[in-house]
Amino acid sequence: MLSERMVHSQIEDNIVQYLYGIGCTVVRSDVDVNMRNRRGRADLVGFIIDESGKSVPKVVVEVKTAPDPNSQQQLYEYAKALDCPYALLVINKDKYWFDGQTLLPILESPKFESKYPYIEDAAEIKNQLSRSLWKLLDGSGRLISLPKGIAFLASGLLIRAYLGQSDERDIAEWLKIETEEQYRNLLDQASSYFKLEESLLIEEIPISIGEWITLLTEIPPFHKSLGEAALLLIHDVLAKEGRNGEYVSSQHIRSAFKEIIAGLNVIGERAIDLAAGYSSVSFDIYANDLLDVKSFRGYEVVSEVCGIAQVISIVSGFTHLKYVCADSLLLQGDEHNDKYSLVVVDPPLGVKARNNVEYDKFELTSRSRNARTSDLMIEQALNLAEPGGYIVTLVPEGTLFSSGPSSFIRDLVKERAIIEGIISLPSHTMKPFAGVKVSILVLHKKKEVTETAKELFLGNPKSVDDISNVIKEFHNWRRKKGEEV
Repeated sequence: MLSERMVHSQIEDNIVQYLYGIGCTVVRSDVDVNMRNRRGRADLVGFIIDESGKSVPKVVVEVKTAPDPNSQQQLYEYAKALDCPYALLVINKDKYWFDGQTLLPILESPKFESKYPYIEDAAEIKNQLSRSLWKLLDGSGRLISLPKGIAFLASGLLIRAYLGQSDERDIAEWLKIETEEQYRNLLDQASSYFKLEESLLIEEIPISIGEWITLLTEIPPFHKSLGEAALLLIHDVLAKEGRNGEYVSSQHIRSAFKEIIAGLNVIGERAIDLAAGYSSVSFDIYANDLLDVKSFRGYEVVSEVCGIAQVISIVSGFTHLKYVCADSLLLQGDEHNDKYSLVVVDPPLGVKARNNVEYDKFELTSRSRNARTSDLMIEQALNLAEPGGYIVTLVPEGTLFSSGPSSFIRDLVKERAIIEGIISLPSHTMKPFAGVKVSILVLHKKKEVTETAKELFLGNPKSVDDISNVIKEFHNWRRKKGEEV
């Protein structure tokens, strides 16, 4: 015999499908309702999407397994607070419709029509992704770790993208997923379809399939805002767990890279991000159309993180931004050396390079066995950039001033590149890593070994609010220098 909770859940699942059938584009469960003197939680709320791409509540639903004398009053209060024109009381299989503002009975169920099939507003997309992820992490489902929660969220987005793009499938199939086996099979097909190098590792389904399907139904299969929303969400949840900066750059660093590269006028065949993480820096560069290149590749050595970056690129509709699960320090040969118009480096800081015999190709490792990964990435950037190509890299203060291995990398930079600018960022830019002082180097690789520069730009913003102004000064300096030449 089914428990009352299970019966209630089955009724809700049926009502969700019913609401979709009468034209609700969005259906949300357990919706918080703020009333004058208290807070409540509506079982279901059905929405349409208006002309601006935002969700508008149309019907609030309360589900009961037996008659309750207080249910109509509760429903009325919810409808008033949510400004819903309709209210629906469900008792077992029976449906009772009411006017949401007067609670007068309505004999026939209304019909609804949306302007769009999915929410289009960027803020709403982020909010719904956030609701979906926290449903996985807050105990509503089976408790899972944050990385597994992010991976499972990405799996849903990937499946929806596959159903929305494949000629042989249809997005309507999303609502027909009923079992874990169906879900996993579609995930395998989606991974194959999009040629993911590393399939998303989904060890368990941490939430009921029905609830999960409902949560993501309003999310568009493809949307530029999806990637940005996912990155902001990842940043926020990592911060709440005290893991800021893990594979996703802070907003100040992202903005600085974006503004610097926006003024470089990069034109060429290829660009590369040597330490992509979840894709934040390269995503910003590509999403804001800052490059005129045919190919942009991001490399990430941690396969689970790279898989998420791949999904973010796919669901954003970025066809020429690809992520590769590989160690960018191992790229070499005619296919890569001297081939990139832009090399972006936002490296892991303070990390000693892994003990890898293949790293012996670097001049830095031949001089020292204590090289840092961030310094090796600068040497690799010098290898990969084409003559005249740009390198934009984040460096710890030690790379600029300390003795030992870092002095070798400074010599190498002066030998093979022109230093156009050094922008020393405020110490709290890397918050909460307040002790890590960093700068951004802007280099261009020499076309001739004899090439020299008479001056360079030194910027020293006093606060994070000043970074943007200093970058503008850097671009003004470059423009005036060009005019003088």
